[in-house]
Amino acid sequence: GTANNTGIRLELNVFNTSVVNNSIHTNGSAQNNTGISLLRNALENLVENNTIVTNGTANNTGIYLGHVANNNTIFNNNITTNGTDVANYGIFLVNVSNGNIIHRNTITTNGSANSSGIVLYADAHNNSVFNNTIVTISSGDGSAGVFLFGPAWNNTVRNNTIRAMNGTANNTGIRLELNVFNTT
Repeated sequence: GTANNTGIRLELNVFNTSVVNNSIHTNGSAQNNTGISLLRNALENLVENNTIVTNGTANNTGIYLGHVANNNTIFNNNITTNGTDVANYGIFLVNVSNGNIIHRNTITTNGSANSSGIVLYADAHNNSVFNNTIVTISSGDGSAGVFLFGPAWNNTVRNNTIRAMNGTANNTGIRLELNVFNTT
């Protein structure tokens, strides 16, 4: 399709489900292409050992957790997001995504600007992000390996290998912005 393509979508009261050993390619010619989505009360799920490639113009995401996605484990996935425009993400947590564990993932993001490997955005609390390998490739500015945008509290970000490459300005390894507290 052109836009809004999703490989695997877990939505509305999905508990204790495993998404393991899949090869997912979302190849849209426009924006909003996602590999795996966990949405609206997705709790205690496992996303492990998947290969995810997203292609499109902008807002392409490998794994998206949002709107009450709590206590999920995102482990050992290989994620590549490719966009010709802005805002391409490896793993994106938003709107009450708490207590998730994100570790040993390999993430590469490609875009013109504001593309990040792992994003914890708006009410993402008590998450652990560790031992990931992240490469952000940007022709513009504002990209980050790990980006926390508040409110975001009590998150742990440690032992990640991050390379922010090719950008024009303001590209960072780890970026904390607006009401981020008690983060290690």
